[in-house]
Amino acid sequence: MPPFNLWSYGLTESQLKGYKFESWVVVQFCQLGFELLDWRSDKRVECFVPRSNQYPDLEFSLPGTVPGNYRRFAVECKWRQTFNDYTWKWIDSDQRLQYLIYSHNEKVPIYLAIGIGGEPDDPHMNYLIPFEAIESGSSITPKWANSYRWPLPSDLQTFIVAA
Repeated sequence: MPPFNLWSYGLTESQLKGYKFESWVVVQFCQLGFELLDWRSDKRVECFVPRSNQYPDLEFSLPGTVPGNYRRFAVECKWRQTFNDYTWKWIDSDQRLQYLIYSHNEKVPIYLAIGIGGEPDDPHMNYLIPFEAIESGSSITPKWANSYRWPLPSDLQTFIVAA
């Protein structure tokens, strides 16, 4: 059977890079024992866009939790070749509001996984930032993001629970 070809589904180069980075993030978490609960890739047909496009890309549960009583968290994935001009405004106010509503309604914390440089499926620098740590309208700078460099402490579960 030939390999799955995303290009045949009409993905743009940008969408393919996003898919590759999301795949990299999924592998990183699943190798540490996190369970992937949901993977929402942006989809649309003409002007028809599902509501799920407003939600974070991935949702996981912490390892070792009881089904039905597990600790869920969501991850929005962004890969960029570089930090443009050493700052990056990663979200507009409308999307930020949608994430805040989602986090409140679903009772899940949201994290921003950022990959910079290299390739989307092998980034050079990686960050995992709690969404609440990013101020409204603020841009992300490498200096500020350094405290959230990935790989994080070996106990990623403690980091997720503490945030």
